[in-house]
Amino acid sequence: MAVTLLASACPPPVVPSGLVWPEDCYAGTDSPDVAAALVSGRDPFTPSWNQNAAMLDLATRSGSGGYGLVYGGVISAGVGLLASVTGAVALIDGVVAKKTFASLALPASQPRVWIWFKQDRTLQYTTTTTKPTAKCVLLGSLATDGSGVIAGSIDTSGVVYFASGVFFRETADLGQPSDSPDASVRVVTKTLGGLFWWDGGQWAMVPKGFAWSKDVIPAGETVVIPSGAQQSIFGTLSVSGRVTVYGKLRVTS
Repeated sequence: MAVTLLASACPPPVVPSGLVWPEDCYAGTDSPDVAAALVSGRDPFTPSWNQNAAMLDLATRSGSGGYGLVYGGVISAGVGLLASVTGAVALIDGVVAKKTFASLALPASQPRVWIWFKQDRTLQYTTTTTKPTAKCVLLGSLATDGSGVIAGSIDTSGVVYFASGVFFRETADLGQPSDSPDASVRVVTKTLGGLFWWDGGQWAMVPKGFAWSKDVIPAGETVVIPSGAQQSIFGTLSVSGRVTVYGKLRVTS
């Protein structure tokens, strides 16, 4: 899927909110967001069951640390102003899964339509980067004309995925991502200039480019100097692979 948008042009990573307390579920004053709850009147099991269900949601939320797409949710053009989305699994406090979706009707003549998977297992679109009021994750975006989805416009820039215990996304920034996510978020972003880690206050480049002493780039290896970074080499630089320079490179003999 295409990745053509800058981070600053995408919705920010969604910040979890609205914590459900297990004690409230035990007391019957609240209910779990995702895990199944028992209806009242099935005592003595109801209070403990609902408390445990809330704790299961909390285990998923605290174990992952945020909201992200785990599997599926692939967008494709349907007939006319319809979008098709494959089944999806996401972390939205708990594990939210939907095997099949009905086609999503889209607005005509929109430069960018963002498609979201909500905690209630339904889809919703927005025409701005502001997320729906419901808890949700981004699946991607597209553009429409007067009669359908514009060919080649489907894009996954800014979609936050969760795999192997890490939240990550991809954007088309030349170097450091051009946005500043919420301070509570931790996410890795792949750009054209390398990998960057958001620590809650700033972006830090994940070591992947030149090591300080590296002056030989073997065949099959690619290194990147991102925008805003520089590297000085004293002596000779032997390149059999590939060096991509968005920042500055100086070789001094």
